[in-house]
Amino acid sequence: RVLRCCSCHIFQAHQVKKSLKWTCKACGEKQSFVRAYGEGSGADCRRHVQKLNLLQGQVSELSLRRNPEVDYFYRGRHFYSDGQISTLKGFMAAKKGLPGGAQ
Repeated sequence: RVLRCCSCHIFQAHQVKKSLKWTCKACGEKQSFVRAYGEGSGADCRRHVQKLNLLQGQVSELSLRRNPEVDYFYRGRHFYSDGQISTLKGFMAAKKGLPGGAQ
């Protein structure tokens, strides 16, 4: 069964159980079953979860790109502004002992 967390909004696959309570694997939020976004074999559900999370990420990225005042960059599972990226680059350079980072 494919479920979506009400807190972090991530789709995930869970086995069908008698209990209507489940816990999000990403954020640990305990919640009640509200809606199934798909059902099938484990492999089918995992593929569906990947597709739904990918589409959700693309939609959120497009909505951020439409804001011309702020540039955001996607790294891993987080969005960073332009200023945050330069700070992160400086931190990583300092950590590696490269020029451009404060030591």
